[in-house]
Amino acid sequence: MVMNKIICLDNERFWKKDVIRLSEYPEVNVRKYFSYSRYIELANFDFSFINCQELKTEIKAYLKSVITELDMSSKTNRVNYVYPVKHLIMYFNGKNLHTIKNISDAFIEEYQSCFIEGTSNRKILWRVLRHALSQIPIENQTAYDRWLVFNYHKYEGSSNGLISFQGLSENLKSEIKGFLIHYKGKYEDGYYKMRIFYPIRFLIEYCVGKQIGDVEEINVEVYKDYLEENGREVYQVNQRYQKNGDNIRIFNLYRIYKDEVNNPCIYKRDYWDLSTLNIEPSRKSLVHGKDSINFSNIKNERNKQLAQIYIKHLIENTALAMGTIVRKHYMLTNVLVHFVDGIEVAERVEIINYIRSMSYEKKGQSLCLMDLKDMLFYLYDAELIANPILYKSDSIKYEIKHVNRTVDEYIVNQIF
Repeated sequence: MVMNKIICLDNERFWKKDVIRLSEYPEVNVRKYFSYSRYIELANFDFSFINCQELKTEIKAYLKSVITELDMSSKTNRVNYVYPVKHLIMYFNGKNLHTIKNISDAFIEEYQSCFIEGTSNRKILWRVLRHALSQIPIENQTAYDRWLVFNYHKYEGSSNGLISFQGLSENLKSEIKGFLIHYKGKYEDGYYKMRIFYPIRFLIEYCVGKQIGDVEEINVEVYKDYLEENGREVYQVNQRYQKNGDNIRIFNLYRIYKDEVNNPCIYKRDYWDLSTLNIEPSRKSLVHGKDSINFSNIKNERNKQLAQIYIKHLIENTALAMGTIVRKHYMLTNVLVHFVDGIEVAERVEIINYIRSMSYEKKGQSLCLMDLKDMLFYLYDAELIANPILYKSDSIKYEIKHVNRTVDEYIVNQIF
C-alpha cells in the first residue's frame, strides 16, 4: 500500500518536469523498454520548446495514456505511438498554438507535408488530437472547431470520426453543432454515421468552399450536381425508382431541427413527431411504430394553420388511431397544396372538380372529399372560418365491388 503511494507520487513528479526521459520512468516494467542505448534519445522529450501550458499538458497526457494502456514491450507500439512525439514537439516550437484541440487545417497540412504519407511521424498529430478530444463528451466540445464524434479508437492516426467547423460563419457553426448534438442520442452510431455524420461533413465542405452563411441559401439542385461531380451519392442505390439519398435528405432533417428549436410547442411546428406525444398505446401504429406529420409542403400559411388546428383536434379530442389521422392529413395536404391563394377563397365547384381530377380511384376521391368536408365543418362550427364552402350532401359516388366466395374459400380465409 505504502509502495503504491510512493510510485504514484513519483509519477506525479515525473510528469511535471519539462524534460521527460522515459528511461527514468518510475515503474521498471515501462522504464526497461526505453533504456536501450540505440533508442534512448528517441524517448527523451523536451517540452521547454512549447510555450503554452495547456498544449504541454495535452501531449503529456497522451504519452502517459499510451505507455499505461498499450503494451510497451512491443517495438511496433513504441515506434508508432511514442517515438514520433519528439517530432511533434519540435514542430510546435515557436508556434502560436494554445491547444491542439483547436489546431487549424493549415497547421495540419504544413506538419504533414514534412513527412511521407502513411508514416507514424505523420499520424502522430491525429493520435494526440484524438486523445485530447476523447477526454471530452461531444456536448462539451462546443468551444472547439474540431470534434471527435466517434471515439472507437482514440489512438487512431487518421481523421476518421472527426469533423471540422473551420471556415464556417459563426451563425452556421453554432447551428450545425446544435444539430449534431440534437440527433446524437436519437440514433445508434452506425445509423447516425450514415444519415447525419457523413452528409453533414459534405455539407460543411460545400458551405466553406462556396462561402455560404445559411443552409437555406443552398440550391438543392446545384448541390446535387456538386455531389455528383465529387463522386458523392445523391440517390439511393438499388431503388426501382429514383429516391434521394442521405446526402440530400439531410436538408429535411436540418429544417426539422430548426423548426423544433424555433417552436418549443409541437403544434406550432411544420413537422410533428407523434411518438413524442402522450398517446394511448391502443391508438399507436403497430406496423410503422413511429408516426409523423409534415406540414411544410403547404405553402399558404392560412391553409397550414387551419390544417394544424384540425389535426390537433383529431389527436386530442377523438379516439382515432394515429394511422387514420396520418392518412387524413395526407389527403388534406394534397388538396390544400393546390389552393395556393387559400382554401377559403376557393369555389365549391372548383374544389370538387379538383378532387375528381386527382389520380385516386373513385373510392379514394370520395374519402378525400369526406375528410375535407369534416375539416371545413369543424372549423366553421369552431367559428374559425366564415363559410364551410362545401355542402354536407356533397359526395363522390363509387361502385362497391362484391366478391363472391365459395364456402370453402370463406372457411380458409377465416382460418388465416
